[in-house]
Amino acid sequence: AACFQDPQCKHLRLSETPVITALAPGFRVQMGTMVSDRLAERLQEFAYKVGRLWSQRSLVTDLTPEYLGSQKFEDELWVVCYARAELPNAKEVDESMRAFVPSKAQQLLEMGARVGFVECNADQEESERLCTEEGVEHSQIRLYGEGKGLGSGRAILSEPFGDTRDVEVAMEVMVATLHVLLGTDSSAVSQ
Repeated sequence: AACFQDPQCKHLRLSETPVITALAPGFRVQMGTMVSDRLAERLQEFAYKVGRLWSQRSLVTDLTPEYLGSQKFEDELWVVCYARAELPNAKEVDESMRAFVPSKAQQLLEMGARVGFVECNADQEESERLCTEEGVEHSQIRLYGEGKGLGSGRAILSEPFGDTRDVEVAMEVMVATLHVLLGTDSSAVSQ
């Protein structure tokens, strides 16, 4: 009950059930509920996962409206995550994209696809205009094929993500689909 009265717990939307969460600006990874069974081993695995995800963030490009409109962008295969944190319940989804998507970036790079993020921010006129023109009404992940620039990206899920798990499932399905479409050997690509 104390967690419901604590302003930090309320702000982070933590429940009274003990949960371990790694937090950094734009980064949130939850371990899940704590149980005593194999706790030390699970903590070690969680720490390794967080470290790996944090280090893989360098494989993701923060995209500007200028770059998205460039010929260089159009000439490459891109997976672009659009974050709309100002919408209800979108902050957790955006944090999940920031945390999980980099774990697939190496595989995507090995298939010839680049990964980027766009912050759709009503306070920044240029990014808001771009997101509106692209039809980004909620946080989503879009795929842009080679030779396809702005206006021709396809959302990998046509509706808003229901929760953070949806982001992970959608990325797993997209990576597997690209393996098939691009004819890459998924066993040769880093897991």
